[in-house]
Amino acid sequence: MKSSVAAFAATDATRIVLANPSTWVLPSTTERAPYGFGQTGSPAATEQALRAYLALPITVMLGTADTGSHNLAMDREAVAQGANRLMRGRNTFAMAEAVAREHGWRFGWTKLEVPDVGHSDRQIFASSEAVEAFK
Repeated sequence: MKSSVAAFAATDATRIVLANPSTWVLPSTTERAPYGFGQTGSPAATEQALRAYLALPITVMLGTADTGSHNLAMDREAVAQGANRLMRGRNTFAMAEAVAREHGWRFGWTKLEVPDVGHSDRQIFASSEAVEAFK
């Protein structure tokens, strides 16, 4: 699933997996969509949407060798998230965790890093870490 679908579409999913996306929807009310929640509604509605996003059962799956630039978004907002998919995922997770903690909101995300895997969903989902995470 794309992080924008997770952020902006209603779901009753029991687990959402975001594996090495090129960009993320940041937990920000100032960064404009599709990179954040800025200008997506009234301040109260925006905060409610952000709070719901952070509570979702999201598993952030990152390959620790996903540091290349093949098919990597390189616009200004994307580059601001980090130099590569691994950094962008780590940065977004840390930011999401910090925003939830700062506001005292429920944080439903988990992060799973698969050693020595690059930009390969097949290798990520075949890893022992992924198998263990989805038991």
